[in-house]
Amino acid sequence: MHEGESEGEERRKKVREKEEEEEEEEEEEEEEEQEQEEEEEEEEEEEEEEEEEEEEEEDKSAVTGLDWNRVVSTNTRAQVQTKSPLGKTW
Repeated sequence: MHEGESEGEERRKKVREKEEEEEEEEEEEEEEEQEQEEEEEEEEEEEEEEEEEEEEEEDKSAVTGLDWNRVVSTNTRAQVQTKSPLGKTW
């Protein structure tokens, strides 16, 4: 009788260990899924921000009818051609 009881206890221990391992694996998988979801959300937010920035740039060029890159380049040329206090042209 004593041997049968110890075998049953060993089986229960093994079953418990397997259940604990499975629970740990499930928790790890859930954590990984949450991390992936968070990363995907961050990527989506970044993409939305980029799209908004592009739309704002398009809106600016539509309002003025000018390409903002050209405006910047002409402004830098104008600054380069300014005169110094000594009367020299840059």
